[in-house]
Amino acid sequence: MKEKQLYIAKQNKDFEPRAQNLFYYGEKMKRKIRKSILNLMKKIPINEESLYKKLFESSLWNDAKTVALTMSTDDELNTMPIIERGLAEKKQILIPKTFAKGKMEFFEFTSINDLCKTKFGILEPNGEQEPIKKMKLI
Repeated sequence: MKEKQLYIAKQNKDFEPRAQNLFYYGEKMKRKIRKSILNLMKKIPINEESLYKKLFESSLWNDAKTVALTMSTDDELNTMPIIERGLAEKKQILIPKTFAKGKMEFFEFTSINDLCKTKFGILEPNGEQEPIKKMKLI
């Protein structure tokens, strides 16, 4: 994707060589910053059980009939206990699927088998169902 953006930038006659360098180094800097922030986040101790307990005791959780959340990656709070608890409480669980140009749609989670890994390693719905259009809270 980055190579495609750089190629497009190079093809633009109004895009000066100096600006091309800024574009390239700006992308490199953004990746470095992202990596630094992730490394810092990994060092923060998180008591997952305490966070789950607070969520499950909240009125937002208890009043919700539908819960939308993402599938977590290795560096994030594990969302599977939230999904499992929601299913056990007969809540509708929605998981997003991303599309080109920043479009996102939510699909009902029924089984881990209905998910597939994206090129970024994130589990998303395979999109074989109809997306859910109405949600009150995400």
